[in-house]
Amino acid sequence: MPVTLRQFEVFRLTMQTRNLTEAARLLGISQPAVSQLLRELENQLGLALFVRIGSRISPTGEAHSLLPEAERLLRQLGTVESRAAELRDTGAGSLLLASMPNVAACIIPRALAGFTIERPRVRVSLNAYVIREVVRQVRQEGADLGFLYAPVEDSAVAAEPILKSSMVCVLPTGHPL
Repeated sequence: MPVTLRQFEVFRLTMQTRNLTEAARLLGISQPAVSQLLRELENQLGLALFVRIGSRISPTGEAHSLLPEAERLLRQLGTVESRAAELRDTGAGSLLLASMPNVAACIIPRALAGFTIERPRVRVSLNAYVIREVVRQVRQEGADLGFLYAPVEDSAVAAEPILKSSMVCVLPTGHPL
C-alpha cells in the first residue's frame, strides 16, 4: 500500500502538536485513527517516527529529518489546489492556437474578442503556420488547438469541422475558364 498524503498530513500535525489527541481533534478524526495512520506510515517507510512512552510520544531523529520534506509536499499540494481553484473560479490559464495565416488574420480575432471578454485572465497566443505545421504543432502539443482550411489526414490528431462556406472563382467576362 503506498504512502498517502493523509498520512503525511497526520504526521505533520502530530509533529506540531506532539499530542495524538490534539492532532485528532484538529483533524476531526478519532485518536485511534491518528495512531493507525501513523503506524501505517511507519510500516510503509520502514522507520520508527515516534517513540511511545506511556501515553506520551516523542519524535525520533528520522521524524525530524522527514518533517521538512513532508511540509514541502503538503505545501505543493496546497499550491496545486489553489491553482485549480483559481482556474475553476476565475477562468485563468493559457490557450495556445496555431492557424493558417489567412484564418489567423481574419476569422480568429473576431472569435477571440468575445472569448477574451468572458475570460480576461486567460492568456491567448496565436501563431500562424503553413497547413502541415499547424497539424504538427497540435500533434506535438505546441498548440492546444489548430485552425485551417483543409482536411486533416493525421490519425494522431482529431479534426472537427466548425465552419462551412462556399467558395467562388471570379473571372473576367470572356475568360477561357
